[in-house]
Amino acid sequence: HELGICAKTCIAPAERIKMSFQVTSERFTMKKAFARFVNLVKTEGILSLWKGHSTSIIRTAPYAGFSYAFHDYAEEAFKTMLAVEQLPFFY
Repeated sequence: HELGICAKTCIAPAERIKMSFQVTSERFTMKKAFARFVNLVKTEGILSLWKGHSTSIIRTAPYAGFSYAFHDYAEEAFKTMLAVEQLPFFY
């Protein structure tokens, strides 16, 4: 799940700009998105691009942990149920 957190951290600035368009009726263009990016950095600073990011990580980390744990549990249960050491490739 570390890679997921890393990926979310890398795309957080783009997500922040995208969400700023979603809460307005203004039509998205790359030119307007870049202008918002520059304006946000000028008015609120570079770290403002990650505003709200910690909430996203706090939400993602437990989900990823439960997903991996359940996957491992389910895989072992299916191996036991099918009496095999390795599940077929399509699983």
